[in-house]
Amino acid sequence: MNYIYDILLNLNKHDFDFYDWNIDDQITHIRKTPLIKINTQLLYKMINYDFSINEDLSKKISNRTEVFSNKNIKIIKSLCIFSDGKDAIAIKFTNNGKREKISRLLLDEKEEILDVACHVEETKIEINVGKPLLNDSFKTREEQDIYYYIKKEFQKKNYDKLKYTYFECFNQEEQDYEKIINQLTIVLDNNWDMYYGKIYQILKLSSMKKSRN
Repeated sequence: MNYIYDILLNLNKHDFDFYDWNIDDQITHIRKTPLIKINTQLLYKMINYDFSINEDLSKKISNRTEVFSNKNIKIIKSLCIFSDGKDAIAIKFTNNGKREKISRLLLDEKEEILDVACHVEETKIEINVGKPLLNDSFKTREEQDIYYYIKKEFQKKNYDKLKYTYFECFNQEEQDYEKIINQLTIVLDNNWDMYYGKIYQILKLSSMKKSRN
């Protein structure tokens, strides 16, 4: 088993690069953790899809990650760094082997890991791939948070709020709820920079007004 020593991780449900780490994030100081080299296609799936690992891999990495905690050393039951020699990520798993949290790495620590990975033999592993995630490397962490907020608002089916949002975006009225959602989703996916701020502000303002009444 190959190990990486003395690194910082910012474990989150969503994939944020190091420059989007916040000062109030809970940073985990890793004493040591396993490193497994995999192929690029598999690494892509791990980053962009929900997935789970099999029992053999779970046992292989079980209780092998040590964390600095005040003056003590604690154990994370299931965590590992995966790399293809070009990129690297840390993933924490549930007891059932499902992807739970992910962390990018600080730039200098990532370079050190890639250097190690280049000299490590590739391991063939199998994963059970689930649904694609909403990761978008072209959006900042703040923009991703806004995107998740908007999508949740769409699911609430507040017809008056959504009809008003549609009118503000397209300067025309629309009564068909499905069409409203579809058109707003299309402009978010294809013209993000132009529309996301307006849609977010309208939905946010509407929610604030509702909470005050």
